[in-house]
Amino acid sequence: MIEEVIAEGDQVGMLLRFTGTHRGNLFGIPPTGKTVDVHEIAILRIADGKMVEGWFMADEAALLKQLGARIPERSDGKLVVPPVTHTGEDPDAVVKRLEAGPQATLEDRQRLIVARSKGAAPPKELRAPGYRQLRNGFPHLREYGVARGAPDATVTLAFPDRRDRIDGFIAENNGVWMRFKVAGTQTVNLYGIAPTGKVVEVAEIGTARFVDGKWAESWYFGDELGMLLQLGLSPNVLVG
Repeated sequence: MIEEVIAEGDQVGMLLRFTGTHRGNLFGIPPTGKTVDVHEIAILRIADGKMVEGWFMADEAALLKQLGARIPERSDGKLVVPPVTHTGEDPDAVVKRLEAGPQATLEDRQRLIVARSKGAAPPKELRAPGYRQLRNGFPHLREYGVARGAPDATVTLAFPDRRDRIDGFIAENNGVWMRFKVAGTQTVNLYGIAPTGKVVEVAEIGTARFVDGKWAESWYFGDELGMLLQLGLSPNVLVG
């Protein structure tokens, strides 16, 4: 079921949710008979009326929790860890580049506002009065922290050197999607997870909705299982 579509140039973003009943083997997880309802997000590139590239991220943590299942261990005991690439653009460089542009359209101006949220010194009144954040980027990690009495040990606090990297935007009408990487070193407790000293770089997408040119709502979606793997932990810690 498609919940939102946004397009700019040759890019299309889709927010969707897949539902169904688990009746067959799922990557080694035997059928549970349980029903799932999980978000997935896609960034597509279109050329000559055809999809030529696709980037997808699903809420795998929600899927495991709804199934009440754990990811089976590999026969070699290894974890497949997302690479740390050090790619993407520094937010301040993005802001500087966008500020130098014409800012002729509503989309230009709103894209700049969202980019400034990742800068070294974001403006105090970046968002509208009554602004709402509809989803935290790492809600299952936060639930893990709540259960362990550490709800305030957030991603930002756990990675004091956090410096995200921006991969791109899709802006259309009153919506802006920003794709970026959360990057930093975990030297402080993360929702009850002791400091590991590990470097992480995980994908996150933020969607912003504007009303009368003001940033009114956000919805964030990050790769929680990827973060756990980069920290040297099993994704199963979120399942229990």
